[in-house]
Amino acid sequence: MTELHQKHHLPPIPAKEAREVKPWRLPFWTEPPAWLVEKEAAEKAAAEQSSDEGDDIADVSLPTAEELENIRRDAYNAGLEQGLIEGRQQGQREGYDAGHAEGYKAAFDQGHTEGREEGFGAGEADGKRKGQADINAVVGRLERVVKQLQSGLIERDQQLPEVLAALVAGICERVIGTQLADGAVNIHRFVQHALAELPSGEEEVKVFVGPDDARHLQASLEVSGQELHYSVDDKLPAGNCRIESEHSLVEYSSAEYLNQLLDSVLPQLMHQAASFPDEDEQAGWQEPESVVSAAVMDIDSPADFAAELVPAESDNEAPAPDSLPIDKDETDNVWPEGDGHEPE
Repeated sequence: MTELHQKHHLPPIPAKEAREVKPWRLPFWTEPPAWLVEKEAAEKAAAEQSSDEGDDIADVSLPTAEELENIRRDAYNAGLEQGLIEGRQQGQREGYDAGHAEGYKAAFDQGHTEGREEGFGAGEADGKRKGQADINAVVGRLERVVKQLQSGLIERDQQLPEVLAALVAGICERVIGTQLADGAVNIHRFVQHALAELPSGEEEVKVFVGPDDARHLQASLEVSGQELHYSVDDKLPAGNCRIESEHSLVEYSSAEYLNQLLDSVLPQLMHQAASFPDEDEQAGWQEPESVVSAAVMDIDSPADFAAELVPAESDNEAPAPDSLPIDKDETDNVWPEGDGHEPE
């Protein structure tokens, strides 16, 4: 049998919501409805109950002043006790909150200050350590650079005496070469020194000079009034002469005499530069006195230096070029240009 589902059917009532079931009877048409009878019965019961309560109230007597005072006092005490308890509790809560906030702020400030000081100290120490490390690294690099520079300076200082010696020798050679470009002005003195080297009693003496020196020798002979027979040798360079006799041969060279002078000066220069440079020498660099100045700078001009290569005339015989002393005091004699200039 097919079930009929209608939309107006209500859902089933749960058991816990079910009420007492009352039978429903069909009322007579001459009687009032049941719901109206029930309503009137309920209103009547309520009216009877209210009338009973009114009678009870009418029988209650009013409280006296003492009773009211006692009631007020009891209520006051009860309220006081309750207010004290609640106020204490609220005060505790507020005091706790205020103390917690104040203590937190004070502790936070103190902790912040201490932490900042500790952090500052740690950061400062770390910064100093790193800065010192950087400084040490820079100092190390500078020390290496200084060592490299010092090694170069030491090497240069070790080479400097030799360079100065070569420079002095080169200057002297250039000066002498310039002076001898047109012949040796003092060739007459060269010839006299060479003749003095001949043994006594030599005969058939022959004098040979170069073509550039011949005119200077002739001019010097004319000025001095001396007589000297000489020959011109085209192979002799300027500043050189050769003396031949029956048993002897003397060759005089200005280059050899220059080498002798350099041999006497350069050892002194190298000896003075052996401990170069020290503090005393560095302090005395500004002083004019030095080996170089004594050997070279005292010469006023190239002509004076060239003239120094010619020994001065003396009554005694001049020493041979091969036996010249190397003591400075004995080699300071200057060959004066004197009367050996070419006549006008």
